[in-house]
This record gives sequence, C-alpha cells and structure tokens, in this order.
Amino acid sequence: MICHTGVDSRTRSRPLSRTQLASNSTRRPRGWLAEITADSFLSAAGRTAAAEAPAQPVDAATGSTATVQHGTPLSVGTGSSAGLNAFPLQSVVDPRNVKECRALDIMAGLQLAPRELGRGTYGVVVSGTYNMLPCAIKVMVSQGLCRAAVRELLLGPSLVHPNLVATYTSRCARLTHEFFDLLEGPRIGVADPTAPRLLEPILHSGDGFGDPTGKGEAADPLPVLHQVLYDLKAVTGQVLTVTVQEFCDASTLSQAVKRGLFITTALWGVRLARRALLRTAAEVARGMLHLHDAGVVHGDLKPANVLLRSARDDRRGFTAKVADFGLSHVLPHAVITISTETWGSVAYMAPEAFDGTVSRATDAWAMGVILWEMLTGERPFAGKTQPAVVQGVRTGSLSLEWPSGMDPMAEAIIALGRRCLARRPEDRPSFRAILEGVVEIELAIRAEVLQQAAALQLVATEAHLAALAAQQLALQAAALAGAGVQVYDGPPGTQETSGGEGGTASQQEEQGGGRHAVCGDLPELQRLNLED
Repeated sequence: MICHTGVDSRTRSRPLSRTQLASNSTRRPRGWLAEITADSFLSAAGRTAAAEAPAQPVDAATGSTATVQHGTPLSVGTGSSAGLNAFPLQSVVDPRNVKECRALDIMAGLQLAPRELGRGTYGVVVSGTYNMLPCAIKVMVSQGLCRAAVRELLLGPSLVHPNLVATYTSRCARLTHEFFDLLEGPRIGVADPTAPRLLEPILHSGDGFGDPTGKGEAADPLPVLHQVLYDLKAVTGQVLTVTVQEFCDASTLSQAVKRGLFITTALWGVRLARRALLRTAAEVARGMLHLHDAGVVHGDLKPANVLLRSARDDRRGFTAKVADFGLSHVLPHAVITISTETWGSVAYMAPEAFDGTVSRATDAWAMGVILWEMLTGERPFAGKTQPAVVQGVRTGSLSLEWPSGMDPMAEAIIALGRRCLARRPEDRPSFRAILEGVVEIELAIRAEVLQQAAALQLVATEAHLAALAAQQLALQAAALAGAGVQVYDGPPGTQETSGGEGGTASQQEEQGGGRHAVCGDLPELQRLNLED
C-alpha cells in the first residue's frame, strides 16, 4: 500500500505564498505544482467522494489536483495502443523499490542557491548544482512515501527523452532530530527532545557580519535547505524527497503564452507566430508520445508543466520539455484505460476524467486545450469557477470557443485542436497523429514560403540574364562598329545602303526582323544576325 501525505485531516491547506506553504494539510497527495484543491466541488461533478470544505469561487485556469488512488484497469488493447516500450515501468514505480538514505547525507554533491524557480502544494524548486553541473533541485516533504513522492523518485529517472525534463538523481530520507540539529543547532531546555519538531526561522543580525561559523556561505547548501523546509513546515519524522533535474532556464510554456510569443505582431509576422506554435506543439507531442509508448499517462499536462530550455539554434530561443510526473499513471501491460480518483488541473481535464476514467486520450484532450491557449493567448475558462467548469465540461454544456475568420494556417491548427477536444475518447487522435499533424501543417507553411522565395529567385535570375544579354549585345555592336559595319535595328523589309563607289545595293530580309549588320560590298552569307 502507498501512504498518503498529511499530518491532520482536520487541517485544510491555506493559499500559497512565497514565504509559506502548507505542505502537510491534507491526507490526499497532490502534484507539487498544484495550487488549489478539487475536493471542494467533487459533489458538483457527481463524484462519490466526500467533500470536507465548501467550494470556493476561484479561477479554473489556475489548475487543481486532488485525490490519488491506485488505478483499476477498465479496458485493454493490443499493439501500439498499449505502448511499445519493452521496459516494464509498472514494476518500477513500486514503493518497495525506494531506498532511503541518511538525512545527513542527502545533500552530498549538491549546492543550493537562494533562487526559487517554482513552488507548489508541498514542494519548492530552487536552482543549484549537482557535482558542479547547473541544475534545478526539487525539495518535497510528505508524511510517508506518498504516490507523488514515489513517482518523482522512481518514474522520473526512468524516462529519458530530449523533450522530457531529465532527472539526474533522486533521493529521500527521514527527517530526524539529528538532521535538524545540523540545520539549526541543538535545542536547549526542551522537556521532551523526542517530540515532533518544527524548524525555527533563520534570524539575521543585520550588522553585515553574518554567521561566524560560516553557515550561510554561498557554498553551503544547508541555509537554503533550512529556509525551504521552514517554509514547508517540515516536521521530524516526515520524508524528505530531493529530485535533481535538468535546469530549464527559459521559464515555462505558460509564461511564453503570456508574453504573446504565438501571437502576430508588427515584428513577429503571422508565419513566424504559427511556426513557433507548431514547433512547440511538436516538441510537446514528441515528449508525450515517448511517455505513452512507455505506458505512462501524464495526468496533468498543461502549459505550466512544460518547461523551456534556452536554445541558440532555434528562432524561438528555446526547446520545450514536458515535466512533472507526480500525478502520472503507469498503465499495466496491454491496459489502455484505468479507473482512478486522481484529478489534474480542472481546465485541462477531459469529460471522462471527472468520472474517474483516464487513458492516453485524456492527455490528448489536454493537448487540445494547450493548442487553444497558444493560438488565442488566453487562459481556458478564465473567470469561471471550478464547479462551473467541472459541471459544464462533464455534461458538454461548456466548451472552448475557437476563433473564426483567421488565416488558413490557423484554420489547420483549429481543425487539429477540435479533434483533440472530441467528447468521445476514441475520436481523439493519438500523440503520433498529433505529431504528424503539426509537422504536416508546418511543412505546408514552409512550402508556401519556399514557393514564394523560388518565384522571387526566378524573377531575379531572369533579370540578371537579361542584363547579361544586353551587355553582350552592346559589346558585339561595338566590335562591328569598329570593323566598319553598319548596324540596322529596324523591322523586316528592304534596306537600301550605299554599296561600292556611289552605287546602291538592295537587300531583302527573308527571315523576319531583328538586328542585322549590313555592308553593300559583303556577300549575302556574311550578314550577321546579332540575336544569335
């Protein structure tokens, strides 16, 4: 059995801030990027799970994650529909495969910088180094080896692809009093030194001298870890999970959408905007296709979970990589649909997911929402409450409105997006078909550009050849003039010239007009046609 996180079921999570995170406020694990809970409106969606608090009117586009259980197979498939990867990940994500280390050793080879990259339900991501390699370090705390912790520890290192965020290593340890003593020194005058313990805040003298023991130096990761664990309200006895990942320095796809990267501007033409969208969508599709081939359903695909890494050889300046597998499902062999109580981000959830059914097709639905978001530059269902979105999407009374009257390039993207948002899971395309679709659209855009470039090049080539021909004619005319040859440049007909000593010669043009050199004393065969 997998443990669920939590200290006290009566304690509800509070809104996140940069200085505080209620990490252990519920027994149900959620993804580290989640911002709000879906428990409050389970009844509105017709769920059977009991809600512990009333619904709150929050923006549905911010995302939500909720309860987690082992999945129950509902249907099976064969061939590519069930995944092609020969490596059985189902046996990998077993809590018995997790090996704990000593808390005192968990930071070996790691340096943490006081730079926060992200924050979620019970985790914080900071920048740092792993054996002097720049990286992103995710720090999580949980009451035990919860499902999300197991996924982060075991699944991430098993998934390797250029369009998936790489996990270099993962570690976990039980928080002990000895480790807390290392972080802040031993406690003095405590009646029961074995009682659960919270960290004290780091205090600064304010005189600029710092800690005389050297703690707080840039090379020391412990002060940063102390601050992170204090913000997470870590308690002795909990499990500390540290995941070392590839550093993606160009923020997230969500931020790229907010910056208007995929919207046409005066300096960013329609073709550039469309190709940037399609290239990014292709990278996401490649990463997702790798997951699906391995039998993994992401379960929380959204722009905030697509990280961007700088790339100098790309016009966009980045490469997209899918991240965060805390809510993913590993499908048993030949199983294509499972029953679960896992909820991802509401705005990106498929209708059947609200009824507890997930499959690769639920990820395809989320991809359709992402295409809509990139194309419009808007947040899905902005201004709607989560219960309204759940009820509307589940029953079909609420859907995203695609823009009309757009350019043909956008219309092709819209057609693909509509297929992804088909209400019946079997009508949605696979990620292989999505990848082929976005590549085909971009190829058509590129072919049009190449055709126009070829036409311009043809015009330039013809103009260049005409200029060369005129230059050659001029040189030939100059050479004939130097030889005493008169040049006739008129229409076909009879041309009379002086011939011999005062005589006349009549020469009949028999082969049409053109530019001809004529001399009365020369034989007929010596006439020169300068057009040859």
